[in-house]
Amino acid sequence: TLSYLDLGNRQIGNDGTKHLAEALQSNSTLTHLNLNSNKIKKTGAQYLAFALQSNSTLTRLSLEFNQLKEVGAQHLSTALK
Repeated sequence: TLSYLDLGNRQIGNDGTKHLAEALQSNSTLTHLNLNSNKIKKTGAQYLAFALQSNSTLTRLSLEFNQLKEVGAQHLSTALK
């Protein structure tokens, strides 16, 4: 069972984040996800935020060195409340 996934520095961008977020919506095993340095912007953060609303398994998400901006961080913060 996969519980940790390191996709750091893969340059997946917003398009890759969209596909990953779709998979996260039905995730029941992944607890840690590293998405550092992937050129994820506010749109990608919005995709992740939507997925996190229905995902209670993921407990650690790393997003350092992306370009989320304040609005992207707000999307994520709202989803985690």
